[in-house]
Formats: sequence, C-alpha cells, structure tokens
Amino acid sequence: MALIFLGILIGIWYFTWDINNEISPLAGTVVQISLIKEARAYLGFLSLYLPWTIWFTLPYCSVNVLFSPKVRRCADFALFLLEVLSTCFSGRVISIVLAWLPRLQSASLWREVVWCQTLVGLLSFVLFISLVGNSVLLSLLLSNRPKIARQIIDEGREQAQIFIRKIIEVGE
Repeated sequence: MALIFLGILIGIWYFTWDINNEISPLAGTVVQISLIKEARAYLGFLSLYLPWTIWFTLPYCSVNVLFSPKVRRCADFALFLLEVLSTCFSGRVISIVLAWLPRLQSASLWREVVWCQTLVGLLSFVLFISLVGNSVLLSLLLSNRPKIARQIIDEGREQAQIFIRKIIEVGE
C-alpha cells in the first residue's frame, strides 16, 4: 500500500515537473498556453494536497473523537470539500490532456502522446482511489464504524495519545 501511495506521489510530482519540459515548449503551436497553465496549477495542487490526504486521513480519523462535535463537523466538512476539489481537479486535468492527444497525434509527437496517455492513466487511478477512499471515509465518519475499522482507529488513537504525552513530557 505504501508503495502504491509513494508511486502516486512520485508520479504526480514527475508530471508536474515534466509538464514544463515536455508540453510547455509546444505552447502556442500545438497546445494552448492557458490550458498548460491550468493543468500545471491543478497538478501543483494535487502534488501538495495528496501527500497530506494519503498520510494523515487515518490519524485524523483516530483522533477526531477527541474534538468537540462542532469542531469535528467543521473538520469533516473541510476534509470533504478538499476531497471534492481533488476529484474535480483530477477530472479537469484528464479532460485537458485528452484534448491535447489528437493535436499531438496529428503533429506526430509520439513521445508526448505516450506521456499524455500515461498521465491520464495515473490520474484515472488517482481518481479511482480517491472515490473509493472518499466512500470509505464517509462511511467511517457518518455511520457506525465496522469492528475492524473501530479497532484500527482505537489503536491509532491510543498511539496518538502516547505520542502527545511524550511530546508534552519532552517540552517540560
């Protein structure tokens, strides 16, 4: 699981960097400059947001019962909105890249075509994982948690409390 998540992050970071090197030189001739900037901005958001989502959702679910109900609802709503943004941005980048494909094929830029197809594949996988993760997260936050999920979250909460106590002890 960690390899999959690291692969997603490395892939997003690579494509964010590579859009400047592979697609930006084609600006104005094959692809529109505004679409390059838009795709770069969305990929930049995803490259910053996905690591936080992937690595901190389970700890958040473990400690959110320590918050007041009002704070928990606000945090859950903010997390849900960020997940919706992530899903929308992934879908928008997929649509932008799919719009580039016919132009790149007609210009016989096969390396860039493969690059775009790989990016669409990665973002489709991210979209799938995001939708599955959102479904699981919503079921954990809104319903009575299944026994195994309750056990994982309770153990995470215990570890978080031990960690917080150690931080407090070190600070004193």
